[in-house]
Amino acid sequence: MQENDILTFSVRQVAAKLQISRNLVYEQIKQKKIPTLRFGKVIRIPRAALEAMVTNNATEIEHDDNARRHFSHPEFKSRHTVVNEEAGHVRG
Repeated sequence: MQENDILTFSVRQVAAKLQISRNLVYEQIKQKKIPTLRFGKVIRIPRAALEAMVTNNATEIEHDDNARRHFSHPEFKSRHTVVNEEAGHVRG
């Protein structure tokens, strides 16, 4: 199976793709800033929703204090595009 065939990502996969910590992903999910599907205790982030969130919001920066500390780190700024995490929340 190719990666393009995968419909959802785990929290760990999203953290790796966005190059942020898993804790920050969970925090953003809790604040409903990253869209999710839930299957019991299993959390999945839809590929289409994640791609839309990154593509549509790549020029805006809105995040809480913890994210601000993470995103304001000089090393992060020099290597990454900061995205606006504001997005819809889908529950399964």
